[in-house]
Amino acid sequence: MNKNTLISDNLLVRHSLDDITLEEKQRVENWIALSDENHIHYNRVVTLWSAAEGIADFEAIDLAENWKAIQAKITQQSPQTKKTTPLPLRMSTLWKIAAAAVLLLSLGGYFIFNASLDTIIVDANHLQGGEYRLPDGSKVWLRGTSTIAYTSEYGKNERRVELHGEGYFEIEKNDQIPFIAESNNATTKVLGTSFNLKDNRKSNTTALILVSGSVNFSTSKEQLVIAPGELVFANLAEKLIKTKNRDLNFMSWKTGLLTFKDTEMKEVIKDIASFYDIKIKIERRSFSVCTLTSTFDNVPLEELFETLEILFGIEIVKNEQSEYILKGKGC
Repeated sequence: MNKNTLISDNLLVRHSLDDITLEEKQRVENWIALSDENHIHYNRVVTLWSAAEGIADFEAIDLAENWKAIQAKITQQSPQTKKTTPLPLRMSTLWKIAAAAVLLLSLGGYFIFNASLDTIIVDANHLQGGEYRLPDGSKVWLRGTSTIAYTSEYGKNERRVELHGEGYFEIEKNDQIPFIAESNNATTKVLGTSFNLKDNRKSNTTALILVSGSVNFSTSKEQLVIAPGELVFANLAEKLIKTKNRDLNFMSWKTGLLTFKDTEMKEVIKDIASFYDIKIKIERRSFSVCTLTSTFDNVPLEELFETLEILFGIEIVKNEQSEYILKGKGC
């Protein structure tokens, strides 16, 4: 399947609602896996649909007029932006249905407005360093193809965002207006704190690791108060599981640091694979229990592999399936 193969937005929405046949589901998931561009488009369509569910008279919305209004609004807010952006030509039926939201690439992120909701969606791929500052000064770092969405009401009576993917949050303290992050089937409520939040849309699970402060983490069935250094996991059944966090590299996607302390290689390769977004396999099972103590600070993958080859006397090769194979006894 070519990455440019057309998939209707209607089909993408039905996939997100699980209103789809097995054959259609496989087709959509194969298409998403083909490229980051496809993954980003899927997230945008799903988020737009969620934001626009309350709009009834969507056929009356004039995309071109809305676009002109947005251009004027952005120009007023950002005097340095001189060149206007034309209305995208390929606006599908779903986008008209989805409250005629209009995409504008400006000031480092994607902003989506519509006349009723004033919903703002921020896309990680268009942020410098993955960092975004919310209206209250709180900071969010987004990983990969992740997005967050919030409305123009943010900061008035509440500070609410919706996360798709993974993000690290540093929230400004405000005793009067709590910060609320919704992700999958879980809700995180804080006054001021730092935490890493990750959702998995395929398994419908959410995990949070608290760095500082205090967090109230809940589903529709139960809630827990989380302390720094703890991990909480919400499963498909909306049950909460709380443990001590032992993952040294849960923030490596943000910091660029990979740290290992007497870590078995089977865990090492999981972290490396996640960090570099690659596939790795160990040829000999005996090597999987070898341990590594080292720190890698924003090093290229080739340099990291060379270090492992020297330390363990192994060879790392790439096969035809673009998998990296670790060959040798190791220790």
